[in-house]
Amino acid sequence: MSDTNINLQNVSNVISNNYGFIAILLSIVSIISTRMYGYTAFFTENGVSITNPELYLNLRNIEYISANWPFVLQTDPYLDYPGGAVNSSGLFDYIAGTLAYFGQTLQLPFEISKILLLVLPIILIAVTAIPVYYTAKEIFNRPIAVGTVLIYPVIPSELYSTSVIGSGSSETLSVLLFSLSLYFMTKALKIAELNIITVEVLSELTLDDFTDSLYRATTVNKKFIRYSLFATLSVTLLGFANSYGLFLLTATTLVFTLLYTASRTIYNDY
Repeated sequence: MSDTNINLQNVSNVISNNYGFIAILLSIVSIISTRMYGYTAFFTENGVSITNPELYLNLRNIEYISANWPFVLQTDPYLDYPGGAVNSSGLFDYIAGTLAYFGQTLQLPFEISKILLLVLPIILIAVTAIPVYYTAKEIFNRPIAVGTVLIYPVIPSELYSTSVIGSGSSETLSVLLFSLSLYFMTKALKIAELNIITVEVLSELTLDDFTDSLYRATTVNKKFIRYSLFATLSVTLLGFANSYGLFLLTATTLVFTLLYTASRTIYNDY
């Protein structure tokens, strides 16, 4: 009996110490299982089937990249048949095409491009559960983060329709990149300990304050710089996935620089 109690206590300790990780794992499993429901309509005895006609543009981009990597399809004759039109393949297509290229070198199934188009959105939206949890943990606390990541598979419902098998939505990559950038922004701002920064404070900064504080920021608080760079990288990639990411990139860089410079000038706690 004592051995049983010890084992139960050990299990309880493991769960209490790792329930955040367990919640993330449950969320990922829930996402994959619900999104993959009905996969038999796409994986048939005759091969992989693409039923959504809107995905054929993505499929052409992926197949071209996989066959001509690292180049992309510049002109697609089917966009404005028969003359064709300039094609603008996004980051999602390029990632899928790159994976298909390496998959073919490993002699994976011939229809690897179709498989990636069907499955990659599910993987991306599942991985997004990780930054969702840690962002909520940074902003609030661990219990709220657990609750957030557990309801993430069903709320908002729009994520389901854009990530279910067969949707082939490239927006799932944007959701992941946006979530990553939000997490890194949150970490950077938390490190900077910004509590009283106002527009009036920023307007009173001189050029000497700005340059001197920025120099000390880069040499003293390297964690802030690291998370700021990660945030900027995430938003830059978001710019390649969606055009509005370029605006966020400019805004993020400016806000981080000004706010952190102002905070170090005010507190002057080096």
